[in-house]
Amino acid sequence: RQVENALWTQFKTATDAVFKARDALHAARDTEFKANQVARDALIARLAAINADTAPAEIKRTLADVDAEWRKCGDAARSETAKLDANFRAARDAAQQYLAGSAKRGWNVVCDTMEAKLALCVEAESAGAPTDIATRLSSLPTLPTVWEKALSARLASAKNEVDPNSLEDDTDDVNEIIATPLLQLESALEIESPPAFQAARRDLKLRAMKAAIEGRQSATTTNTDIERWLAEVIAQVNVDATSKARINTIIAAIRNKPLR
Repeated sequence: RQVENALWTQFKTATDAVFKARDALHAARDTEFKANQVARDALIARLAAINADTAPAEIKRTLADVDAEWRKCGDAARSETAKLDANFRAARDAAQQYLAGSAKRGWNVVCDTMEAKLALCVEAESAGAPTDIATRLSSLPTLPTVWEKALSARLASAKNEVDPNSLEDDTDDVNEIIATPLLQLESALEIESPPAFQAARRDLKLRAMKAAIEGRQSATTTNTDIERWLAEVIAQVNVDATSKARINTIIAAIRNKPLR
């Protein structure tokens, strides 16, 4: 019996040590899982803090940082993993929607500014134009450089006219200058050209196809092309009513198809 008791004591001590080591391992793992869960919850909270007022650049930085940190995080408890992943996806999708909405709002500001500056340029081209137009223009937000330069050139041209009424004599020249870029814009943005310009549009398309086949130009229209063509159009003074209507339609299409 004494030998048996001694053996049992040895056995109990050994098994207790095994269970104690197992429990310590489980505790350490649980602690690690909890720490990882806390880290993942914090990342989800960062995404959830994004709202409609958050700047687009800040949203982009947050998304990039959170994505990188999420990949570095260790595993959480299996019972929590599905919930954490679902919360992360939901918060990330919401942040992406805010980013898209913010970009759209920003682009609408660009288009609104374009329309306002165009209206001021037209006002500057009229007889008895106010002297404060340049000041009113400078108070508006800055447009992309290529458009800002075009409108500045247009305003300068209007100022240099001795008699604003003499602009009427330049209508034909202006129409010739903007004829091609207007058609290029309407084609690129899939806008119907007025009936009087359908033949010219078909001819332009055929010449573009020929140039693409011969390797003289790309068959793909880029956003930079659209920006450049619009700059060519809005830089001209004394645009007639038909062209003004076409330009307004083009800007409306660009508003629905952000270039940046």
